[in-house]
Amino acid sequence: MLHAARMLRSARQAIPAAAHRRAVAVAAAGHAIDAALAAERAEQDAARSELLAAIRRLRAQGLTDRAITQLCQLPAEQLERATIE
Repeated sequence: MLHAARMLRSARQAIPAAAHRRAVAVAAAGHAIDAALAAERAEQDAARSELLAAIRRLRAQGLTDRAITQLCQLPAEQLERATIE
């Protein structure tokens, strides 16, 4: 009977423990998602800043907005070849 009572107690404790572990895992996943979103925003902001700086440099070199737009549409390999030549 003592063994059965211990099994009962153990089983009753396992249910809320499992729910607690799930809640902790869900919270951790939420924090990971939030961190990933923040990192993505920071990377996009940095890329936008670089893009604007490059556009300003190209304008300063006398390129028109149309020419800059055409450069932006070139595939990366073709753009690199165009800048080397």
